[in-house]
Amino acid sequence: MSFGNNDMPPPSKNDFKPPLTVGRISEKKIKTSKLGKLDSFSVYENLLTNSHSLDENSTQKCDPVPAGELDSQSRKQLHPAQKCPYEEPPWGSQPKVEYRLAILKSGAIVGVTKLSKSFSVIGRHQDSDLVMEHPSISRFHAVLQYGKPDPHATDSAKHLGGFYLFDLGSTHGTQLNKQLIDAKSYRRVHVGHHMKFGFSSRTFILEGPVEDEEAESELSVSEIIEFHKERKAKWNRKLETGKAEKEEADRKEDEEEKNTSINWGMGEDATEDDGPISDEDPFALDGADDMNEQLYLDNPKKALRGWFEREGYELEYRVEERGSQQFLCRIELPIATEKASAIVVETSVKGRKKEAVVQCALEACRILDSRGELRKAWHDSHAKKNKNWKEDNYYDSDEDEFFDRTGDLASKREQRKSRLENRIRHVETYDSLKEKLSIAENAIESINKSLKESKTIEAANKVSGDAVDTLDSFMQQLKADHVLDNAKRSQLKLELARLLTERIRLIRLINIVKPTKLPPLRPMRYGQ
Repeated sequence: MSFGNNDMPPPSKNDFKPPLTVGRISEKKIKTSKLGKLDSFSVYENLLTNSHSLDENSTQKCDPVPAGELDSQSRKQLHPAQKCPYEEPPWGSQPKVEYRLAILKSGAIVGVTKLSKSFSVIGRHQDSDLVMEHPSISRFHAVLQYGKPDPHATDSAKHLGGFYLFDLGSTHGTQLNKQLIDAKSYRRVHVGHHMKFGFSSRTFILEGPVEDEEAESELSVSEIIEFHKERKAKWNRKLETGKAEKEEADRKEDEEEKNTSINWGMGEDATEDDGPISDEDPFALDGADDMNEQLYLDNPKKALRGWFEREGYELEYRVEERGSQQFLCRIELPIATEKASAIVVETSVKGRKKEAVVQCALEACRILDSRGELRKAWHDSHAKKNKNWKEDNYYDSDEDEFFDRTGDLASKREQRKSRLENRIRHVETYDSLKEKLSIAENAIESINKSLKESKTIEAANKVSGDAVDTLDSFMQQLKADHVLDNAKRSQLKLELARLLTERIRLIRLINIVKPTKLPPLRPMRYGQ
């Protein structure tokens, strides 16, 4: 049978066409697919018809995607239709005069929007009146609501009417004149005010009639500053009052909960049969009501030093470095217990050395306060300490001048003696200051002479060379007491520096108390 030149039978109209298998399409693929080449309505209808054939046990479900998910012109993702969570108040109305909203970016006006509606919604949603694309902007961020004039209002702002800014509970807030406003509250916006939404760099300026501009204040700059300080203090007092009321309410609630809670079979009058608190436990009374940490909490080092001075002891911090930025500080408190004559306070702090000292002083103050020593009267204990120091010739039990070559113990003894015996300050006069100045200058001259003689002898020994044995010469000079060793020379130099400072202080005091007819004193220069 011949079918023409092609030798192929014509297609039958009843031929079977195999069905086109369409797999499950996720929402993400639908959004990123090129819908411009397909009919969006046919895709939507196909998804609706095939949604029933999906596996019911599948965890991924394909929700219907409305048409217009992508803008065909700008190719930007659009949000689904959503109602703005804002209802116009009864006092809202359309403005009778022209208002504009200027958009400022990088110091230049990039756009102007007319405000002709009763309220304008600012947000990231495409249904907003003023759409902003910054990621910090909420879908419905804020509202500019116009309020109709109130002829019966005494306030001129309400009498003329104007715009109000209302934040819709946005995530990153709204600023009016660089001040963050509260959410869900109306703030008056005058002509010339600046608004910022979220973290966007765009600034919106309200433009309109001159009558709606904010009136200038008649106060001066200092008066405005004082006014703001008073308002801030009033607000802080209000916050403190509210905080106190909240704490009182929480305390009452805790008491009610405690009264209604389970007592496990024990009555309210049940007491624990514990033994007496040991003296060796310095933290046993940390929770006592009579303790007042405000006495030493601000400056524990000063409080502890004052206690040591009142008791006649020397305060010494022993700090050891135990590792990288880790210090151990010890303080020995001269408080006798049943097992020891003193209490050693130790604190280990990771940080700076100063922090370890402060923490150790704070713990020592807490121990003294728990034993009632920190606020005890000064007279009784001080008289006893004076007597003990005087019996020991103002030396501590572990102080020995035989092993001291720096003179530190002697200076400590003199300071301790002057502090304990001469607590009454003597009034210095012109003659007494002159006498002290003379003694200081004689001591300075003597030290300079000793240092100069020692230096001359050493120079002569270097010139002599090998003519005389160096060791024999050195021993002879030591016997003659003309050559100073390094330790004694350093001690004399330190004493000389102290005397020079004391001489300058005495000269200043003498110039203050000297008679008016006498010329002022000036420091002498030695070696001229």
